[in-house]
Amino acid sequence: MTKARDLANIISTGVPNSLITLDAAEIPNISTDKLTTGTLANARVADLPTSKITSGTFADARISASSVTAHVTATDLTPVRQDILTLGLKQAIQENSTKFNLPNSAITKFEADADFDSSGSTTVVRNASEYISSASQSETFAHMSTTNTTFFVKSATTDGSTTFANSGGNGASITAGNATHQTEQYRQGTSSILFSASGNQLSLGSNATNNIMSNSGTNTVQFWIRPTNLSGISSSDGATIFSLGVYGSNAVWALMLYDDGTIQERRGNGWLFSAQQRGSTQIAVDTWSHIALVSNSNTVTLYINGVADTGFTNVSMGSTNTSSYIMYIGSYYNVDKRLPAYLDEIRMTSTAETIPAVNYGGRTLTTSITATGTALGTTNVPTSAVTDVSGVMLLKNTFGTNTLGTDVKVYFTANNSAWTEAASYTDAGTFSTGIKMIKLGKTTCTSGSDVRWKAVWANQVASTKEGHIYGIGLNY
Repeated sequence: MTKARDLANIISTGVPNSLITLDAAEIPNISTDKLTTGTLANARVADLPTSKITSGTFADARISASSVTAHVTATDLTPVRQDILTLGLKQAIQENSTKFNLPNSAITKFEADADFDSSGSTTVVRNASEYISSASQSETFAHMSTTNTTFFVKSATTDGSTTFANSGGNGASITAGNATHQTEQYRQGTSSILFSASGNQLSLGSNATNNIMSNSGTNTVQFWIRPTNLSGISSSDGATIFSLGVYGSNAVWALMLYDDGTIQERRGNGWLFSAQQRGSTQIAVDTWSHIALVSNSNTVTLYINGVADTGFTNVSMGSTNTSSYIMYIGSYYNVDKRLPAYLDEIRMTSTAETIPAVNYGGRTLTTSITATGTALGTTNVPTSAVTDVSGVMLLKNTFGTNTLGTDVKVYFTANNSAWTEAASYTDAGTFSTGIKMIKLGKTTCTSGSDVRWKAVWANQVASTKEGHIYGIGLNY
């Protein structure tokens, strides 16, 4: 066979691919339009410049999260959340609310002592005007008896005694049922009167009440009360604190305690009274509260701890003829409607007295400002452990100007242990007359699930530099 013939045979029949081996240098540039079939393995594709990718759509899985966030500026929602807190504080004040929580937020505006940790705070007290400040308070008492008093009974000091004396001007004697003096609780002195058992009552005989409840409807009844139980009181009938009536006949006046802690006055005859109104302020179990019912020409106001109960609308209740009726304390004209409570300093006068908002019921409260003080907030539990806390504070410079971060400071904790001062204080303008909104910057804290605030006062001087905090909101 000749070479020409062999070559012709190769050309005509071809060479199997398995017998052809080419290196990279032996392959010239191949036009992309020649690559029309097959699939290239990942390893066969070298790094590809992004400029080469000019069409098509990438699947989500083809782009890493870091590739996206590297080109996105994170949005800080702290200012928005602070505005929401401010709105929450405004709503809380309008509704006179105690502390409440939103998801990962808390609103505190000092409606009650329980709104902050009074036991852990130092030289800081809550004022009846619903703010806290660096102060110290002392409380003293004087018996309520005055020249206008027609009836006055205070507890004796002998435990278990059933002897009761009326030191009021009408001199009416007191008949005791099973009511006793008990030393385990008292508001003034060393004992109070317990009415919780069946048959516990005090009574003043017929005609002795003429000068106690004035026929003209101008008089005052006031006393201290400490309920031992409210759930056992009838929700429809209540428990009797006072009543005027005759056994087997009709009652003409009554003052009742209900199972929700509210007080009701009734005037008229018998069970169906012609006039009655019920307050909305609730007194608490195992807590002393001062009650004053003031009738001024038949217009009635109920005061609880020196503050008028808005549930009483000051409507005319009409006069009550008290002649020949018996005054009962702790029973419904001798019908047992058990009063589960202690009473102390029971006083009635023939005048409509002015009830002070602070020094009520013989109580004198003296307040003095101290240079330093610390107030602690109560626990707030986030939905999961947090490290960032921010907030809003309502601050009033009652006297002088308090420098934020010096005279008044706020600290945060996320684990009720490690405290960090607020990252910044920003005056956001007027919240209400004289009260400023202070935005407390987002602060990094040690991770935890027990978020709290702490306010610290310094350099306070009475009538010179006084900072009053009316509310604090937290975001976490």
